[in-house]
Amino acid sequence: MKRFLPPFVLSICMIVIHASCNEASNSEEKWRSELEEVKTELESLKAELQQAKDTSDKEAIMTSLEEKTPVEPKMPAETEREKVVTPPSKPDPIPVKKEEISVVKKDSGEIYYFKNSEKPSLRISPWKEGKRELTFYNKSGEVTYVQDDVNIIYHEISEVKGIHENGAISQILIHQNPGASRNWSEALITFSEDNEPELKTITIYPVETITQYANNTYRYDRIGKKWVSDDMKQRE
Repeated sequence: MKRFLPPFVLSICMIVIHASCNEASNSEEKWRSELEEVKTELESLKAELQQAKDTSDKEAIMTSLEEKTPVEPKMPAETEREKVVTPPSKPDPIPVKKEEISVVKKDSGEIYYFKNSEKPSLRISPWKEGKRELTFYNKSGEVTYVQDDVNIIYHEISEVKGIHENGAISQILIHQNPGASRNWSEALITFSEDNEPELKTITIYPVETITQYANNTYRYDRIGKKWVSDDMKQRE
């Protein structure tokens, strides 16, 4: 005689079997999802590693190129005689109000007067046959210095650059060009307030070496009426 399971037992068995199938299906889907995440992370890591490798290769290549690039040798330091130097700045002329200083220009030349006085401090003769004369006077009317200007094949031309407050000349600049030469020079002469010449500085152009400044300063010897090298003066 055959026995049959009661219907409620069959129902319970079916529920258990269905639940087990659902649980297995859910586990498989979860595993697949996790597997996809792992794959994605692996791809990301792979890309980062490749990028790091490319960067490292580029740096290695640049380093190699820098090592192989020839370095331009440094030129030996110039000696003091070879250095190009800048000419010394000329002292600024002493400012004086023009209305306080009397300057008379005539066909017979120019005359500069002491301030508020009829006594001349400088007479500039007119040009004659390419020559003229600059005569300097002190307040007593005595001649303190004479500068001869020339403008022929070569030239030596003076220019008043500054005046003392009392009307005496403070500076003149003499442009000197020997003619057939690539060099020319300028001589700056300074005077005291009594129109006595004091210092002369000569600069040769174009300035090329520092040796051009050697022994280029002179002081005026009032007794001998001549210019003496400042270097020689110091030795004495």
